[in-house]
Amino acid sequence: MIVSATIGGNADIFPKILELHVPRGSLVADVTYGKGIFWQNVPDGYYWVQGTDIATGVDCRQLPYADNTIDCVVLDPPYMEGFYRKASLQKAGSGFNVSPGLRQWR
Repeated sequence: MIVSATIGGNADIFPKILELHVPRGSLVADVTYGKGIFWQNVPDGYYWVQGTDIATGVDCRQLPYADNTIDCVVLDPPYMEGFYRKASLQKAGSGFNVSPGLRQWR
């Protein structure tokens, strides 16, 4: 059951998510760090952040961290990519995709 909801941008909402789920002082691996937009409104010193990104040569499928060293992993996969597709019927968020081998639900 949802007892509350918040509307806002990533930089505004992310500190609230951390406050609810990640204790201060935790080591956080943001494996899709990019430009660090999520972290803009998180006060310095609240978390130890290890920001990696494919743009800097780190693939989130093969992270450079030892087992049991990270308290929290942040993953923000691309969700806007669909807006750049050439076919207008294939925009992200405008329906569902069926992968080969999966049955369609009707």
